[in-house]
Amino acid sequence: MSKPRLEVKLRRNDEYPAITGFLDKVGFSYVLHRPTGKGHPFIRIRLPGGGDLDHYINSTPKANGNPRAALGKLRRALRAVGYDIGL
Repeated sequence: MSKPRLEVKLRRNDEYPAITGFLDKVGFSYVLHRPTGKGHPFIRIRLPGGGDLDHYINSTPKANGNPRAALGKLRRALRAVGYDIGL
């Protein structure tokens, strides 16, 4: 699947805009990556102190998903690598 098709597919999922909006709000840069093999696409987040965090996201377009749970998962992942974002 090409990157533009992947982005179109993910825009229909409520979780992707919630995650990218949160990352924009806190000022973390990120890049969307296609799935490797038979997995889910992921967002590679550039951490301010150097290094990257790969955060996998659901790619089901029609299922609205659960943005609140997706943001909670992202916050926990960031906390695990030393970035406690209290938003």
